[in-house]
Amino acid sequence: MTMDHFWIIVGAALLVYICRASGFVLNLKAASPVWERFLHFVPIAIFSVLVVSAMTKQVEMLDFKLVALAFAGFIIWRTRQFGLAVIAGIGVLWVLTAIGGSAG
Repeated sequence: MTMDHFWIIVGAALLVYICRASGFVLNLKAASPVWERFLHFVPIAIFSVLVVSAMTKQVEMLDFKLVALAFAGFIIWRTRQFGLAVIAGIGVLWVLTAIGGSAG
């Protein structure tokens, strides 16, 4: 590790610390309605990014991934339970991979 890497890591650590500590220092009791609406959509946006990036890796398994994604979508549509849909999608992907090996 060079000194350049060291200072980048130290700078990133300080930035994260400042951002986290500011929440305690400001001691806001409630966020404004604008922030509440914005923060409401952050988890699903992050999850969407993770799903799309996972779909582009191992393209030879894209068929299996699409089937698992469709099944997870069906589960969340019927039950409105995000955790159950994630577990069901992963389970379907594992079963399809075990049965079919790698697609292609």
